[in-house]
Amino acid sequence: MKKSTAAMFAAGVSGVMVGLAMLGAADGGSDQTKPRYTADGKLKTIDPEVFRDWVQLGTPVTPNDQNNGEAAFPEFHAVYVPQWAWAEYKKTAKWPDGTILAKELIKVGDKKAPSGAGYFEGEFNGLDVAVKDKSKGPEAPGNWLYYNFNHGKPPYAAEAAAQPKANCSSCHESNAGPEADFVFSRYYPKVKAAAAKVKK
Repeated sequence: MKKSTAAMFAAGVSGVMVGLAMLGAADGGSDQTKPRYTADGKLKTIDPEVFRDWVQLGTPVTPNDQNNGEAAFPEFHAVYVPQWAWAEYKKTAKWPDGTILAKELIKVGDKKAPSGAGYFEGEFNGLDVAVKDKSKGPEAPGNWLYYNFNHGKPPYAAEAAAQPKANCSSCHESNAGPEADFVFSRYYPKVKAAAAKVKK
């Protein structure tokens, strides 16, 4: 009787482990440095505590008061990429398949500091994510797809569908282009320096 109970318990544990493994495979696993999708193809969000520890490529700012009061994104754009993708880029000057670029929007806060007048970061205000994924965007320029997890303070949306081409992709296609892999690398000195080193 004891042996039978132990065997049943072991079988139950085994079944649970298999189920968890299958669930992990279905949603892309728990590795947030790679894109993870829901069953209906939406991109799962990335925990800010995770992506804020990635490599920060740069933080451009396009404030309203320099754009006639109507900037498309009147915030700082803090852009992060996982360490594995950055390591590959530094070798090849190309973003590998599976790359995630997380762009967290941060409101302009104070405009004066002990160092002088300027633009200083305020509150978090949204999350946009670009994913290079041949399997999901085979026809998209550079295989990049773009997602919006809300333009507002955290917590961000748990999942998001890819944006229509007119919303994001067409701008990257027209203004970044294939020579930069559709990424606005010219605004990130770190990226330009890495690419120049590879191309020497």
